[in-house]
Amino acid sequence: MAVTLDVIILVLVVADRAANAYTEDQMASQVQSSLALSGKPHVTIQGFPFLTPAGRRDFRTVNINASNETAGPGGQLEIASLTATLHGMHIHGLKKATIDQSTPRR
Repeated sequence: MAVTLDVIILVLVVADRAANAYTEDQMASQVQSSLALSGKPHVTIQGFPFLTPAGRRDFRTVNINASNETAGPGGQLEIASLTATLHGMHIHGLKKATIDQSTPRR
C-alpha cells in the first residue's frame, strides 16, 4: 500500500513538472512572437504545485530573461539584456493575458 501511494505521488510530481516545463516553453514562444525576438527567451513560472494555478489560468510570478537578441521587423532593435518579473498573470484564451504588475530588473 505504501509503495502504491509513493508511486502515485511520484507520478503526480512528474506530471506537475512536465506541465510546468511545457507551459514555460509555450509562454517563451508567445513572448518571442509578440516581441519579434530573434531567439526564444527563458521563461520561469514560480510555484509548486503548478497544476493548481494552471487549472485556474492564473500565475503568481513569471520571470522572463533574454540576452543578445534582436527585435522588430528586420532586427532593427538590439537587446543586450531583457529581464522582467510578471506578478499576477491571468491567461484569457489562447493568445491573451493580463498582468497585474510587471517589474523590469537591471
